Amino acid sequence: MIALLFCALALMTFGVVIDGELITVDDPDQMQRIEKRTSWNLEKTFIRKNTTGLYYRPLNTLSFTADKLLWDADTRVMHLENIGFHTLNALLVLLLTQSLLIAHRYRWHFSVLGGLLFLCHPLTAESVNWLSGRTDILAATFVFSSALCLMQFRINRRFRWLLPAIFFAGMGVLAKETSVAFLAGFGFLLWAQQNPTGLNYKKVIQRLFILLGLLSVAGGTAWFLMVQMRELILKGDSSRIGLTLRIIDSDWFYSFFVCLRALGFYFKKIFLPLPLNFAIIEVDPLYELLAISLLLLLVYLFIKRSIVSGYLLTAAALVSPAFVIAFNQIAWTPYAERYVYISLGFVLPVVVVCLSTAKLAPRFIFAICLLLLGTSFAISLHRSWQWSTNESLWADTVKKSPLSEKAWNNYGVALVEQGRIDEAEKCFSVAASKYRFGYHDKYDINMAVAMMERQDYDYARLKLLDVIKQSKGNSNRAVNVFLELSEEESLDRTTIIQELRTFLLQLATDTTTAAYYYQLGRLEKNEHNKELSQRYFTQAYHLAAESDPIRNKADKELTEGF
Repeated sequence: MIALLFCALALMTFGVVIDGELITVDDPDQMQRIEKRTSWNLEKTFIRKNTTGLYYRPLNTLSFTADKLLWDADTRVMHLENIGFHTLNALLVLLLTQSLLIAHRYRWHFSVLGGLLFLCHPLTAESVNWLSGRTDILAATFVFSSALCLMQFRINRRFRWLLPAIFFAGMGVLAKETSVAFLAGFGFLLWAQQNPTGLNYKKVIQRLFILLGLLSVAGGTAWFLMVQMRELILKGDSSRIGLTLRIIDSDWFYSFFVCLRALGFYFKKIFLPLPLNFAIIEVDPLYELLAISLLLLLVYLFIKRSIVSGYLLTAAALVSPAFVIAFNQIAWTPYAERYVYISLGFVLPVVVVCLSTAKLAPRFIFAICLLLLGTSFAISLHRSWQWSTNESLWADTVKKSPLSEKAWNNYGVALVEQGRIDEAEKCFSVAASKYRFGYHDKYDINMAVAMMERQDYDYARLKLLDVIKQSKGNSNRAVNVFLELSEEESLDRTTIIQELRTFLLQLATDTTTAAYYYQLGRLEKNEHNKELSQRYFTQAYHLAAESDPIRNKADKELTEGF
């Protein structure tokens, strides 16, 4: 009965996205990868020695493979899966809450409240409504299951519960690598006592040393596992990981305060989630002050050694990988609401425990519970509606993050899809003006595509040629779109192709830049001029430096041929 209630409420809260659009961040790329899957291919899923990698999430990959093989990647079913896994997680949070209320008179009622609060919490909306957010939901399922097994071990003192706890924790890492932080949570939950004893000076000192030891062992083990696993499975790490580590190593003092700021921000988000924002690019430095207080509180909680302390310390450990992302080199935004999805499963049971022990009349506690649930439901329902279309999501995002060029670009793409070309042009212009690091071809190309939609082919043609020049020949997409432009019925294809050929040849001759010769090779290959194509690829190969990616691309073209 409770499971049906949770399912019904989940569908009411998030069901609006079942027929929604694919979100223009990650979802289209994910769907392209899904379409290429024709078998389970477990070896390639788990062992990827031919690729470098930023993420290693084979269980997430398997779930999407199942979507392709079982129901041909029907996005409606995929959204239902996200909602279903989230509902399961809410039921697991119910059980985690129950583990904290062993002797309470209204144990079951408050446990249900814990599950419902998780089910409707506004910060879960991003992971549930976004197809690509499944990785957080899937990882949470295994982490919560592992934690429940640990709690059973604590209650029954039977070691048979430790094996499934370790198994589920490992599965969580395979769903999302940042779940390795649960290693510290493992220690915190085992360290906690059901009935903690009093404290004295000697115990405090002892426990401080134990805390340092536990963090050192958990952190060192997590680092060793991640490094060894990636060396065994991947060809190499993404350069973004190395860049982040160099930034951290260059200034430890600055890095410490970046982490503090993230801790304070995410703590505030759990209790005051508004405003909800898909592109959080900066947060107030004053969160560092809040984080200092939080650090002291977390140390006190470890020393206190209660079960509630174990939950809160586990929540802090699980959000800690998001501190690395706050350096803005790994993900497309430095902060995100989805990063606290798993931590919520340990914080909300503690909130319920506080409500259950409040010295208030039962009717007041009941009113507070209704208020919390009703507010959470209303906010999450509205957020789900925003997530149902790209236009509504990105309109909200640019309003809250006007400095995000990526948000403006995606808003422009959504407007083009709706035929609102004039408004899209303004968005692409704003996006280009916000980009601060050199030249980025994406915004100008999107502008050219918008002009093609308006049949302003002269503008589109000149814009694409300008992109090729500004990118110094490195924009494959600009050439691809130019070739698409040449196929328009109202244009003379031969003239358009000759214009591109002349333009590239002039730039190549004037600058002797390898990238221009590479694009000439691609153009001639497209036109089935094998001899010319090979000549240009050869020139590109010889002109490019050994570290230049163009050299490898040209070599690949020469090796593969037509």
